[in-house]
Amino acid sequence: MANALKVVVLIDPEVALPEDPQFRVGDEETIREVEWHVTETLREMGHEAIVQPVLPNIPDTIHALMDAAPDLVFNLTEHYQGDRRMDKNIAAVLDLEHTALLSLEFYAYFASEAGFGAHHHDVEPAEFRIAVPRSDGKYLEEYNLPQCGQSHYIIQVTRVTGKAHGIEWYWNVLNVEAGTRFPMVLMVEEGKHALATDRNADGYFTPSYDVNVRINDAWGVRDIIRSGGLLSGGYQAWMTKVRHPQDRVLPPLPADSPLVDQLANRQPEYTRGNVVYDLRPLPLVSTAAAYDVEQGEGSHLQNFLVDKEVPDGPHVKDITTMKQAFSWMDAGALKRSFSASAYTDGRWGFSWSFPFFVVKNLQIPMSGGYLMHRMYVKGHGFRDFGWTAMYANSASRWVDNYIAVGVEDRDVGTNGVVDMRSDFVLDLGLKFRANIGHSPVGFLSFLTDFWGVRLGVKNYGMTDIEHLTYIMEIGAGSF
Repeated sequence: MANALKVVVLIDPEVALPEDPQFRVGDEETIREVEWHVTETLREMGHEAIVQPVLPNIPDTIHALMDAAPDLVFNLTEHYQGDRRMDKNIAAVLDLEHTALLSLEFYAYFASEAGFGAHHHDVEPAEFRIAVPRSDGKYLEEYNLPQCGQSHYIIQVTRVTGKAHGIEWYWNVLNVEAGTRFPMVLMVEEGKHALATDRNADGYFTPSYDVNVRINDAWGVRDIIRSGGLLSGGYQAWMTKVRHPQDRVLPPLPADSPLVDQLANRQPEYTRGNVVYDLRPLPLVSTAAAYDVEQGEGSHLQNFLVDKEVPDGPHVKDITTMKQAFSWMDAGALKRSFSASAYTDGRWGFSWSFPFFVVKNLQIPMSGGYLMHRMYVKGHGFRDFGWTAMYANSASRWVDNYIAVGVEDRDVGTNGVVDMRSDFVLDLGLKFRANIGHSPVGFLSFLTDFWGVRLGVKNYGMTDIEHLTYIMEIGAGSF
């Protein structure tokens, strides 16, 4: 046949026949299967038909398809690992024609935590944002990138995020740059299991290199938190132990690897459990709920999965412009924050702060901190009004310093006479904040994860210390 094709027939694993893997014999039971008839018909038409069952691990299936290098794939699967809803995901793996961007999430499961607030079950996410341009497409031409005359798909990882403890300000975000090593190495925090990127796989966590977005807020890998102490508001290098090859947990080491015994000797409490992690589909919330009932009181696996399940996923959205594409790729990396507080410096009022560009933070490149607008009203009838430009090193550290400069209009009149005066003001001090999500007042987290207190000293006057006063704020928000 002049136009004969190499065709892979993709089938469910239970349909496969170990004694006849390529459906060449066809006994009485086999020929009842649709898969057998499709394969036989393709061969009768002069095509080369290769039967390939879906393997337990999707990457293994992809490698098998790549090795076969077919011209066409007949997808005859009806489920993936028993879940019929996952069948369409197999088709998504095969067809990239209408795919431009992908969000791929992995969830690391741990049976328990250690340290302060320890609990059964822990699930920590890592997200890969992926672009799928064509080698001969307009995207490469528009950005002066190397092109290819033939049409191929380019799988380009644009960002990797370790979603540390599920709090967006804490995320360890790496926008992929030159020198990033793949496959990506993710470091697991001892005891609490936050995931962090290791850009060059050297076993060390280096802020501004291994993470390059919101560096001062990135959680990092705080192995010392297992002891229950933080000791510092921000990440410090001494908080992280060096990772070695024998500390690897995924992919599993071969049974005959010399590193297996080294690992067992190094961390005997794990009883070699570190090297047997496997990649599998995320369980359904309903499955987790049934498991919790079976395990009895104290098992709350369902709570860790309820916000991670994607019903009827994957979700598909249409993107028609490059602006939409870049907006999608930046989602979660450009964090904004608005804060509101009760305010007093001897006169009671309230204050609010918001990003310098209103909808976007102004981050100072050299220090990694943020410049914000801060406004407040206070005094009788809220006549006093102040505006300051406030600099803070971070948005999420439990303790940090700040400085603010600006102008205040205040009533300095006496005996009921209003006399407004404008003054230069400077205040500086400390901010204390906490994530209240798992506290007794956790119901307030629907407003914001962070609540806190600001304590400072304010001076009126630019060149002279004309008047000093203490200030205090109590409220909600990162700033």
